[in-house]
Amino acid sequence: VAVTDHANCHVLPELFSCCAKTKKDNPENYVKPIAGVEGYFINDDAYLINLTDHDIPLENATFVVFDFETSGFSVRFNEIIEIGAVKIKNGIKVDEFSTFVCPSRRISQVITNVTEITNDDLANAPTIEEVLPAFAEFIEGSILVAHNALFDMGHLYYQLKKYGLYKH
Repeated sequence: VAVTDHANCHVLPELFSCCAKTKKDNPENYVKPIAGVEGYFINDDAYLINLTDHDIPLENATFVVFDFETSGFSVRFNEIIEIGAVKIKNGIKVDEFSTFVCPSRRISQVITNVTEITNDDLANAPTIEEVLPAFAEFIEGSILVAHNALFDMGHLYYQLKKYGLYKH
């Protein structure tokens, strides 16, 4: 079975789990998963990005590659529970940002199974109100890069707007 997710990979863990069960039940004749990804090509040789009213060639830009873990899929009803990011300049890691984030309510066992983050991990972590200003400062002026960008950027923009930290 081959599956290609469009702009995310939410179905893949469930696909691999189901296929593993078929192999366990019938090792001679089982469903083999094939994961696909939909990619986009951008000719970045001539691509310039506008930062602070200056055109900056991508090779001179600063990138922040980041990932969020959340308490669920909804931007409005779920929360960021972990932020991990690295800052890249001229192809070299120059800084990093990593923290758990204490949510307003306990996370479910399903989320713990997916993320391997427990309620105990989050108990003494700072809140999003404490973390977000530091993360906003960390990413300022950088090009943001994420594997599941629509998901992570949705959570980021929602939180930045919610706490008055969004800058155009």
